[in-house]
Amino acid sequence: MSRTDPETTLEDTVASPPINAERLLQLITDEYESLPRQLKRIASYMSQQSDRIMVDRISDIARECEVHPSAIVRFSQRFGFSGFSEMQALFREAYTHKTTPVQNYQQRIRSMIANKSQKASGGDLARECVNATLSGIERLGLELDDAAFDKAVDLVVNADNIYVVGVRRSFAVADYLVYNLQHTNKRIHLISGLGGSYREQMRSVRANDLV
Repeated sequence: MSRTDPETTLEDTVASPPINAERLLQLITDEYESLPRQLKRIASYMSQQSDRIMVDRISDIARECEVHPSAIVRFSQRFGFSGFSEMQALFREAYTHKTTPVQNYQQRIRSMIANKSQKASGGDLARECVNATLSGIERLGLELDDAAFDKAVDLVVNADNIYVVGVRRSFAVADYLVYNLQHTNKRIHLISGLGGSYREQMRSVRANDLV
């Protein structure tokens, strides 16, 4: 168990909560360096997984960030909210009209499990997962930014070494990306953080490398 960070003080707390999710995420970015270690973990998750916050339970976030649920409450209060539910409501309001296939999938799965009268089989749950994956791939194709993709390709081509970071849920995707990139003439490295060794694995990163 990691050492508990100092409690958030009144001086650290934002006077009033941001009016929307976009402003909250910007505030999290602005305040990141001043946050205690555990709250930084939560801040990173919030910034990287903002589309998931509206469907995540407090226990989900705590598990992903490897912190106690009370740290999520402290994080919410740090940014002016009474608790996690109030902060989560901001994301639910912001994303009401653009729910992703992954979110729809999670909501349907939880509904099927909770509704015992529906008697969902293992096959039903598997098909929901497959359908969500297909929808996500289709959406990825529709929303692909050609300019951003071309820029990413240029970065890969011009890099001396390529470091692919894959932790927790992103590990499988990162590992597959590494597998494909290893078919090029580039030097590819997978940063998994196994055993908490992020710093050691990235120690060799140089100016002309790509992370």
